[in-house]
Amino acid sequence: MSRNGAPPQAEVTKSLWSTAPTSTNAMSPAAGHGQASPAQLTPGRGLVDLEEALANELASEERAIAFATGRARAVSLVGELLYRRELEHKTLLTPEQELVQKIREFERGISRFEAEKADLSTSWRWIGVDC
Repeated sequence: MSRNGAPPQAEVTKSLWSTAPTSTNAMSPAAGHGQASPAQLTPGRGLVDLEEALANELASEERAIAFATGRARAVSLVGELLYRRELEHKTLLTPEQELVQKIREFERGISRFEAEKADLSTSWRWIGVDC
C-alpha cells in the first residue's frame, strides 16, 4: 500500500495519466505524431510517484520471494520429519526377530562389499594399476 492507501499499481496509472495530453489537439498528427509536448515531459511529481511505486513493488516482490523460499524449506522439512516418523513407526511395529534378521543381512552385505573391494584392490595391483 502507498501513502494514500491505494495499491502501487494505481499510483503508476495515476502518474501516467497525469502526464498524458489533455486535449485532442496534443495528440493530433500535427502535434508530433502522438507524442507528448516537451512541456508535458518535464520531470515533476509524476516521476517521483512512479519511482516510489516501483520501489514499493520491488520491496513487495522481495518479500514474496523470501516468503516462497521459506515456505518451500518448511514443506521440505515437514516431509522429512513425516518420513522419519513413518520409518520409526514401522520399525516399532516390526517384530524383534525380523529386525535382528535384517541387521544380520545388512552386516553380511557390508562384509561382502568389503571383501569384494579388497579383491578388486589386489586384482588391480596384480595388473599394475594403483588404486
